[in-house]
Amino acid sequence: MRIDVTQDDINRGVHCAGTMCPVALAVNRATGRHCRVSAALITFHEGGCFSPVREVREFIYAFDDRLPVAPFSFDIPDEILVPA
Repeated sequence: MRIDVTQDDINRGVHCAGTMCPVALAVNRATGRHCRVSAALITFHEGGCFSPVREVREFIYAFDDRLPVAPFSFDIPDEILVPA
C-alpha cells in the first residue's frame, strides 16, 4: 500500500511523538489503523509491525531534529494489513 505523507501531516505532526508524527498520521489515514512510529519499527496497535525504509528513517530523524522536511511517499507491505 502506498502511503503519502502530506504537508498537512507535517504541519499537524508532533516532534518526537511516535503516535503523532507525520508518518504515523499518514499511515493512520491510509490504513484506518493506529500505529506507533520509530526509526526502527512501525507497529500497529492491533498487531503487526515492519521496519521502515531508509527514506522514512531519514524523514523521522530530520523531523525530530526540527530540520526542514518535505512531503514524500513510501510503501508498506500489504501483508501487514491482513489481520492475524
